[in-house]
Amino acid sequence: MKPLISVIVPVYNVAQYLRRFFASILQQTFSNFELIAVDDNSTDNSLDILKSYAHKDKRIKIVHLKHNVGCNNALNQGIVQAQGETLVFADPDDALPFNSLQIRFDAYHKYNALVVGGYEEFYNGILTRFIQRPSILSDIFSPRDICSHYHLSDLFLDVYWNKLFPTHLLHDHNIYFPENCRDYVDNWFLAKLFYHINRCVFVSDIVYYYHKREQSLTTSAPTYDECVCGLQYITYFVNVSIKNSSLGCIYSILNGFYVAFFNKIILALYHQTFPPDTALSLVNKLMSLSNDIKILAYLKAQDVNFLKRYCGFNWFYNFVHSSDQSLLAKLEMSKRLTYAH
Repeated sequence: MKPLISVIVPVYNVAQYLRRFFASILQQTFSNFELIAVDDNSTDNSLDILKSYAHKDKRIKIVHLKHNVGCNNALNQGIVQAQGETLVFADPDDALPFNSLQIRFDAYHKYNALVVGGYEEFYNGILTRFIQRPSILSDIFSPRDICSHYHLSDLFLDVYWNKLFPTHLLHDHNIYFPENCRDYVDNWFLAKLFYHINRCVFVSDIVYYYHKREQSLTTSAPTYDECVCGLQYITYFVNVSIKNSSLGCIYSILNGFYVAFFNKIILALYHQTFPPDTALSLVNKLMSLSNDIKILAYLKAQDVNFLKRYCGFNWFYNFVHSSDQSLLAKLEMSKRLTYAH
């Protein structure tokens, strides 16, 4: 009998977190799952720990890669191996509430929809924020529906590990993680799914505990490659949205992207991770993309309070009209104007 859920876990040098992770997985109230642990040629004793758990529990399957291929490719190996009716992802330094799989599969079975759940975010063990179902959402919605609520624009594209996917959806549409980008991974993957999904349900429960660490991939200073990946992601989303005649979704997602991207450029300039000329080149590429879809004309056509409501658009508008000479001064001044109100 095939499992109802495949849990895909990429593993690389996370031995110190694996026991906490497995404790949360093995205490699940939902038992009909397979766990596919893809060891990306770890150099610590992660593989030994995986083997010890797999020896005790036949639901745990290990895919050991002989060469380090990166997290994205490890995740893709898991997708290929998945036998479950549905599929979830988890990072090995995070944890799941004991009823996480049960809640997600019950919602999938009831609504025949991709499932999104709430999550709690911890930084060095301290709860810093939590995400729950917005009351404004319909019971059943599509990713495209969210675009009408600009403040919810990243609700679907933000993270992949708080969701449950029908496995055939990924296999049928050849949906995999980008092989050559280590950043904006969640956004890339979910953007590929965006226009293939007509039914989503957002459960009110917390289904994931996300643990940020100082040395984790997602908390380090912005790099040039990270910014390039961001531009490649947003360019992909713009192009696929144009093909789907969905200009409104482009504008909605751009509002959040401007804030994230401009902040990354500011941090990169402060940390000197790449020179100002390189930063200017990256910003100019975003400006060029924005000009192609006539974003400035769109903003000028809105009512007077529109920019005050949406920080990303406001920051972009202020940046374009800034007279400061240096890129950093221009970004910082336009940011101060954006948040002054």
